[in-house]
Amino acid sequence: MNFSLNQAVHILTQPHPLHSIWQIYLSQIQAQALDFSIEKKLFASLFQFEDATVLAKKHALHPQNTDYLLQLLASLQLLDTQFDPTRQAMLYRIKPALKDYFDPISDQYCADALLYRQQVIQSVAGQLSMSFSRDFQAQSRTPETIGSAWAQAAQIQIAQEQNAVTVHIADVLSDVVREFKTARHFLDAGAGAGRVAMHMAKKYTQLECTLLELPHVIEAIRPTLANHPAHQRLHCLAADLQSLDFQTLDFQTLKSQPQYDIIWCSSVLHFVDDYALILEKLLAALSSHGVLICCHAEIDPSQYDADIQSYYLNMRMQGNYIPQKDDIYRSLKQLGCQHIETIENVQFPVAPVDVLIARK
Repeated sequence: MNFSLNQAVHILTQPHPLHSIWQIYLSQIQAQALDFSIEKKLFASLFQFEDATVLAKKHALHPQNTDYLLQLLASLQLLDTQFDPTRQAMLYRIKPALKDYFDPISDQYCADALLYRQQVIQSVAGQLSMSFSRDFQAQSRTPETIGSAWAQAAQIQIAQEQNAVTVHIADVLSDVVREFKTARHFLDAGAGAGRVAMHMAKKYTQLECTLLELPHVIEAIRPTLANHPAHQRLHCLAADLQSLDFQTLDFQTLKSQPQYDIIWCSSVLHFVDDYALILEKLLAALSSHGVLICCHAEIDPSQYDADIQSYYLNMRMQGNYIPQKDDIYRSLKQLGCQHIETIENVQFPVAPVDVLIARK
């Protein structure tokens, strides 16, 4: 068979069927290179264009290998490049859109959270093969262990991710949900580090904000809440959502509100025994014209998302609930919600979520 040069070029440059598999394996090197760069705080030294020799000297690294590392990071679209004819060297700088996430004085700094995520992912990957054993059993943890783990994460990893990502999303949604302007009582069900409620209390000065979290977590975040400018309008509800009965709350004692105008529920239903029961409980806690904003990853059997499948694989194997597409929507409809707006593929930390804005 005779090919012209153009035909040969076309044939020879098509992606090989194995390309996607090679990319998966190569991603391990990319992750390790990124992990090393964050640990050594290289990005914080690249807020301005700099060459590899100067960077290597500053961080006591091998000059040539540092240049190779920077070339890799640039290929991953993490760095900008610029050739300096005077020094006859390539200069590197972190992408401006990423700068604040690696600047320790920025409110959006989240380098510690990124390292935490990498450590968790490595741990899960290292234990993955055991999950397929015929005798595999999901981890069994006590409420004390669970509470302590969430409390530790809330102080650094969750706090940084909420500041860097979730607060912005909640801020945009609050502009969309008209009820925020007149709402008096806001509940963050599963508040984590509490940054969403803290932001809402600052943005809407009429809003009384209640943070519902496990007792260990509440105690861990109390000092941060106490130092917030709107601390008098930030109220803590230390309880397990699964066992909590909103109707029995003592408003005067707990400084909480049995009926809320807006409830924020983000990535909480993954950790409950009966998600429909929790949705029913949250809707019952809404005022007559209240709004439930529910943000969770959903798996679409007709269109698998690699990020969702990868991130939630271990959680599914451990028995956590990951909704099928429209599970939450159908449950809310069955519970009497007349109007539900859906925003799909919202970019939350690590994997996208669907946001449901539900009204009674």
